[in-house]
Amino acid sequence: MKQKGLNRLAENILVTSGSQQAIDIFSRVMFNKGDVILTENPTYLAALQVFESYETNVVAVESDDDGMILTDLEEKIERLKPKCIYVVPTYSNPTGKVWSLERRKKLLELANKYHVVIFEDDPYGELQFDEKAAPPSIASLDNNDLVLYTSTFSKTVVPAMRIGWIVGPHQIIRIMAQAKQATDLHTNSISQHALIHLLHDFDIDEHIQIIRKTYYERMLVMKRLLDSVEIDGLEYIVPKGGMFFWVKLPDHINTKKLLNEAVKEGVAFVPGAPFYVSEPDQTTLRLNFTNSEPSLIEEGMKRFVKVLEATKQHA
Repeated sequence: MKQKGLNRLAENILVTSGSQQAIDIFSRVMFNKGDVILTENPTYLAALQVFESYETNVVAVESDDDGMILTDLEEKIERLKPKCIYVVPTYSNPTGKVWSLERRKKLLELANKYHVVIFEDDPYGELQFDEKAAPPSIASLDNNDLVLYTSTFSKTVVPAMRIGWIVGPHQIIRIMAQAKQATDLHTNSISQHALIHLLHDFDIDEHIQIIRKTYYERMLVMKRLLDSVEIDGLEYIVPKGGMFFWVKLPDHINTKKLLNEAVKEGVAFVPGAPFYVSEPDQTTLRLNFTNSEPSLIEEGMKRFVKVLEATKQHA
């Protein structure tokens, strides 16, 4: 955390069973039925599912490639009096976008002005392809204890390592710790000890560098195949890090229906609609470039391109 500029005391930190548990416990102690949460649109699906389970009112803020659009954000803060602003500003899931430094600072200014808590979800922040271009976390810019920051070891050590953490104001962390005790007493001790030994005896920084290089190479393979698709209206965001391509297809293609055809060819993707708070775009989809060897990505993408090309016959 010190590398991220997060110099926090132990009383400001809670170890969790993955960052997903941090989202859930935070929601349990912070929200009442009907409370407003502002988010990007689209945003992390599992967070939306948690917020829905606590019967909150999740409202989308207009966004562009640099983050939330500030005029829309301030208007909704003034009008809706949100309890929290939830953001995934660095290599986000699903879009892979990275907020600009200016938007991060302006978000903090608005949070300070209106006394709104920010929940920064950062599971992918270590997976940057250009270390020099990586912006600071919003939490590292916060001088007023308004940001709760969560991350996880599952994206950098091993997916099965369900250990995450959340840092934030002591008052909120203390209440969250009490709620966690009622849930599972504590995060698995054996896993925590194994992680401590791993971090002590293993060069985790070098390991992360290897992951970055590997993921970057796999991303380029997928990009090359996407570039080969000759369909007007196909758009995608080139990832600067993280794990995903966010793809938009022509208006006549519904990706939920397209998935059925893709599965017949032995390939799959995640349709984009479920990631939306409102007004889902049925032409979007998410591709993951991290979990397969380049040769398998190439074969899968060839099958995916074949499915896409077939849609031209029905346009």
